[in-house]
Amino acid sequence: MTWYNACIIPRAKLDSVIGKYVQLEDAYKSLREALLHGGLAHNHKTVLEWIEAEEIDSAETAAARLHGYDGIWFPAASGSAAFRE
Repeated sequence: MTWYNACIIPRAKLDSVIGKYVQLEDAYKSLREALLHGGLAHNHKTVLEWIEAEEIDSAETAAARLHGYDGIWFPAASGSAAFRE
């Protein structure tokens, strides 16, 4: 990356992370850092919104709650236990 590219204002990118432990700041630290650094490499300012997996209890809720995100991340550590069948 050149100094010129570093001075360009990045485009914003809104991603959501759905997880079981989103209230714990360091639970998904490596994912957060990877997404932020990946965004910088592609001239994006990555904005993350953290969503409790238990909030998504139906397909209708998922469609309404997750509409408008550029990316939706579901870390494997959350597992299927985060969702009700």
